[in-house]
Amino acid sequence: MAEAEDLWETVRRIKQFTDERRNLPQDMTLLLRLAKMQEELGELSQALIGAKGWNPRKGISHTQEDVLKETCDVILTAMVTLVTLTDDPGQAFDEHLDHIERRWKDHLRAEPGR
Repeated sequence: MAEAEDLWETVRRIKQFTDERRNLPQDMTLLLRLAKMQEELGELSQALIGAKGWNPRKGISHTQEDVLKETCDVILTAMVTLVTLTDDPGQAFDEHLDHIERRWKDHLRAEPGR
């Protein structure tokens, strides 16, 4: 498994690769990345519906592996977007995760019977 720093370096290289092939202003690049996240989320939804057979016309059209791959694509695309927004995506992510964890723990403590 890759270390966190190696992971973010890989994501930075992916961002650099895509940036070098487009010559767009920063705001357009961000909009493009947000649109790409939407596209990937749509593909994840399609894979999940297909893996569960929830579309009666198509039946089972995808596998659980397709769902996993599409989930990874959504995560990776979000990570590239995060690298676009900050020079220290690892810190930004860790801080947000800590915030979510504190909120979650506070919520659990506030539940009756806990």
